[in-house]
Amino acid sequence: MSPITFAQQRYIDSLEAKLKQQELSDYEKTVIRCKLTRALFETNPDKAVQLTNDAADAPGADAKAWLYATRIHLLVQRKDKPGAYAAMDSAMRYVNSAKDPVAKGMVWFRSGWLDLIDNENDEAVAKFLKALDNFKGRQGLPMPHSPVTISQVSIVMVQILQGRENMPAAVIRLHCKVENLTC
Repeated sequence: MSPITFAQQRYIDSLEAKLKQQELSDYEKTVIRCKLTRALFETNPDKAVQLTNDAADAPGADAKAWLYATRIHLLVQRKDKPGAYAAMDSAMRYVNSAKDPVAKGMVWFRSGWLDLIDNENDEAVAKFLKALDNFKGRQGLPMPHSPVTISQVSIVMVQILQGRENMPAAVIRLHCKVENLTC
């Protein structure tokens, strides 16, 4: 077994062990399940998708938002865009009632990512900015349990803007938004 495969399996084993802990809330288990889904996707895509199949039965808007956002990514990777759009519609149904900013951020991030795949760059940027706002939290600081870092969102957005005539102004606005500056 290669060191990378070994490390990935250790991560999967760790997440599976965590899921068995009694003291975790249903929502915490949902977040771990979503992380497990991403970890399993390369080696066992069927199991990964299966872990999100019961998204409609998840406990509360936050859990539903997480599961449907995770499902968007899985279905696109499986080349099931109609399924991904259905998952996005479901995720958007819960984004406004979700309380956890990271759950909201995941919905906006995956929705923007889906727009990016379809070359809807302006829509993607707007959604990435909403994701960024949620990942930064209420005090403008990164959320400690966010699976997507602020710099990852920024990098994706700068890549979108490459080649555009107004790139310098757009990059400046993006930098100001990330750094919470007035420009």
